[in-house]
Amino acid sequence: MTEPGNPAYARLERAFRDHALIGEATEILAWDMSVVMPPGGAAARGEQLAALKVVAHHALTAPAIADALDEAEDVAAGLDPWQAANLAGMRRRWRHATAVPADLVAARSRAASSSETVWRTARAESDFAALRPYLDEVVALTREAGRAKAEALGRPIYDALMDEYEPDADATRIAALLEDYARDLPAILAVVLEAQSRRPAPLVPAGPFPIQAQRALCRRMAETVGLEFESARLDESLHPFSGGSPEDSRITTRYDETGFFNALMG
Repeated sequence: MTEPGNPAYARLERAFRDHALIGEATEILAWDMSVVMPPGGAAARGEQLAALKVVAHHALTAPAIADALDEAEDVAAGLDPWQAANLAGMRRRWRHATAVPADLVAARSRAASSSETVWRTARAESDFAALRPYLDEVVALTREAGRAKAEALGRPIYDALMDEYEPDADATRIAALLEDYARDLPAILAVVLEAQSRRPAPLVPAGPFPIQAQRALCRRMAETVGLEFESARLDESLHPFSGGSPEDSRITTRYDETGFFNALMG
């Protein structure tokens, strides 16, 4: 906690800590939905996630947060560099939150949950047509949020959306970066392919590879790089992902008896 010279910043630290805890609880519920929840719980879980996200949204957009931000910035000279950067990040989070109404936050959460639920069946059946209406809704709501953020931030829609994940980036900078890649990568790739062509073909282990053995291998590799399973889990999901918190890390992968590389890399 910061020194008494900036009590508003101390209030913000407490408020944003509480906001982060709500986010961690939301992540665990989302992990449960993707890993172990029975299919019949999907509709209820979608409502639970939406409700928690609205609670978090209200906490971040409360008038007291705006007042504390103004007060903390008025006496920011007493903050150390880390705290000053943290305060700027708080302001950015607040701007993004206040730009979007709570009902849109809930609608986006419900749409994402519904889309993932349908994706599970559509993926197994290679039925993109079944998933498309749900993806269309996710895209439409994201565009609506983008328009709201663009108006609040005074930036183009794509830039406003990108600012939430890549602060201060914009489409112009990204386009220049991609132009560099387009110019340089073909020559680099040619050198790499030529070097690879002079090497023996890689050995591909022959399967099958029992799932239980793959589980043991993945756990051993995780422990080797320092993961402590007293505060972590390694489970299975349709698409590998990680989440949770430093004290409760959740990692997932997926197994295939014909090859173990996907599980290990996941």
